[in-house]
Amino acid sequence: MKIMMTVMMTTTTTTTTTTTTTVAGSSAKTRDGDKTASTWSYFLFQCFVLTIIGPTVFPLGVSLVFFLYCVLPFKVFCLLLATYLGDCALSGAHISGSRTSSWLRHWKGWKAIPDWFDMETHFDTNHTERDDRNSQHKDFFSPDRTYIFAIHPHGLFAWGNVICYCNNLGLSNPLLQQFPFLDICMGVASVLLQVPIMRELCLGLGCREVSRKTMTRALREGHSIALNVCGEAGALVAKPGFDNAVLENRMGFVRLALSTGSPLVPVYVFGLVDSYQTSPTWLYPVQRFFHKNLRWALPVFYSEKFLWLPDQNKLDIVIGKPIEVPRPPTWGAKPDPETTRKMHAKYIEALKNLFDKHKGRFGFKDRNLKIVNAKKPY
Repeated sequence: MKIMMTVMMTTTTTTTTTTTTTVAGSSAKTRDGDKTASTWSYFLFQCFVLTIIGPTVFPLGVSLVFFLYCVLPFKVFCLLLATYLGDCALSGAHISGSRTSSWLRHWKGWKAIPDWFDMETHFDTNHTERDDRNSQHKDFFSPDRTYIFAIHPHGLFAWGNVICYCNNLGLSNPLLQQFPFLDICMGVASVLLQVPIMRELCLGLGCREVSRKTMTRALREGHSIALNVCGEAGALVAKPGFDNAVLENRMGFVRLALSTGSPLVPVYVFGLVDSYQTSPTWLYPVQRFFHKNLRWALPVFYSEKFLWLPDQNKLDIVIGKPIEVPRPPTWGAKPDPETTRKMHAKYIEALKNLFDKHKGRFGFKDRNLKIVNAKKPY
């Protein structure tokens, strides 16, 4: 009898253990399945964000206009088009920044961009291996000054700009996390402020037309500004494996700094030029024609894995120390050519030193930074 009871208890225990193991295994599989579904859903969300804010947004805007032309009565389409063009010309939002949306700048969805690239932002210090996310670089920026952030290179698309206009990136963006008083206005090409979808995104993020008058106004209002100094030419000279900065004979940003007394801050995005594969050489004549005559950069690009989306190579953004400029005799005074030339040369030297100091740290020790002539970029 005792033997039978022992056998029954053992069988029951074994069955219970097997059931528990089965339930635990099912729970683990469920968790793995949920994690996989969550990973895929976030990946699709990243694709959506990169599509609406990346280089594909330009053809998307043009396609929207064509779609409305096809589906709407012609008179209705003409009325909408005239209203939109009138708003572009008369609203002045691209100059004043009056349509900046705090909600859009703080939208948590922008974190999809640094997550895609495993993006990190670093400050140029003597301790290059410090954890930049936890360091307090209190000597970099002052709340009573305005600064001009010059971001290099442009690449096919300037993904590094996200650190200047997205305020809710957490540890991915120590610039605005450690210096919340920096209210940075991004200067963008006027063509981007004329295309539906792209225009609305730019205005909502606080971007303004990159003209001397508009940028001077932003600095006078107390904003710091960020510029992709290489411009459209930088998009056309972008090639994987080659770091180029279109800076020779490009002195407008230096004149702006000298006329306002705002320090220049060099910023370099390592890995940006490797985000896309560029167009074949036989398309260069067409691209040059559009750039020279219409001031439009029409880069043809593709990705090795994601078609129109950038490759997931790591981006490391290094923010250099502010370069002080002489105070102007009167705010907004035009600097003399010799002072501009010397400050321009000083800036190029600082950018080269920044690149050479950090390139080995991020795996680019065999590369050199080439300074490209803005008048003959090709």
